[in-house]
Amino acid sequence: KHSHTIQVIGGMAMILVGLALVTGLWGEFISLIRQWTGNFGATLI
Repeated sequence: KHSHTIQVIGGMAMILVGLALVTGLWGEFISLIRQWTGNFGATLI
């Protein structure tokens, strides 16, 4: 029923992740996630 909407949202997410990888923002995001998860004492990534 909503498969087209899900495909569009997934495509947009892939484009955003690709842009983040190209610009270097992805590394900063992962660094923040690692710092945040480090506060819990478990490494998720």
